[in-house]
Amino acid sequence: MRLDNLLHLIGGELKNSPAIKSFQGFSADLEHLKKGDLYFARDRTTIDQAIKGGAYGIVYEGWSQISDEEIPWIKVANLHEALLRLSRFYLIKNRALIYALDPLTFDLAHTLIDHPKASFIKEDLFEILGMLEDVEFLFLHPDLAQKLSLDIAPLPKAQIEPVQEYLFEYSFVYDGRFFERARISPLFAKELELVLGIIKECSFYFDPQRLHHFSHFHPIFVDTHFRPKEFGKSERALIIEPDPALLERERRFLESKAPWAKKLYIAKKRLEGFEPFEEIREILYNLPFHYALIGAENFQIDLLKPLEQEFTLF
Repeated sequence: MRLDNLLHLIGGELKNSPAIKSFQGFSADLEHLKKGDLYFARDRTTIDQAIKGGAYGIVYEGWSQISDEEIPWIKVANLHEALLRLSRFYLIKNRALIYALDPLTFDLAHTLIDHPKASFIKEDLFEILGMLEDVEFLFLHPDLAQKLSLDIAPLPKAQIEPVQEYLFEYSFVYDGRFFERARISPLFAKELELVLGIIKECSFYFDPQRLHHFSHFHPIFVDTHFRPKEFGKSERALIIEPDPALLERERRFLESKAPWAKKLYIAKKRLEGFEPFEEIREILYNLPFHYALIGAENFQIDLLKPLEQEFTLF
């Protein structure tokens, strides 16, 4: 993008007379900064590193010392508003489809959709800068979508015909194909219908094997020493859930679908009916169970390994 067009677009004030008059891309992240990028400096202490990394211009708010006269220094009243203006321009230019998804549907879509022109923004809209010029499909949470003030695509819904439901697997017919024991709980059938609807509408490829990487209600089958076993090869499973907002829904599902099973409920967040996570070793080692629903982000099964016996010499 040419400098004069950029200034008009974001309402920026050029603070010097640079030699560089155009940019090859955009970034707000030093880790992904490329030579030729216009750098949005949310933290002004990173500006020198950005210049060393090849930034062809700096966008900032407030005051900043101009340390390189060759590149444009662009002051804006509000960095976030400048980002929104730039984002709207490219999204409209690219005729991008924008989907506002609840957190669970977002995670499932992110798991299943792998496309070079699809961008997933969960919390920070600045993440879009790295692929802003190419994005044609944008997925984000509703609150971020609202900030863009652009049209949101309606959510299509695929027609799924259930065939067989298991706790952690789902057999169904979709679009004339039979998917046997897909690795997703029927608990999430509604979200799956929405994501498959998007996949069909956008002509994405659906690979059911990618469901293995879905992080919600994720079972880890273990032996009596909490060593991982092959899927379904043990009568005991730890069910990991990183989102505490889903735990009650999952508990009701377990109570309904597995009334015969001994179940334990453990969570880092204080929830009624859930044991404290701090006591997880004591609980799992001393209480019989078939399924233990564990509410914890970034759960590491290694913390359940048997402790090595310590011997003392007298």
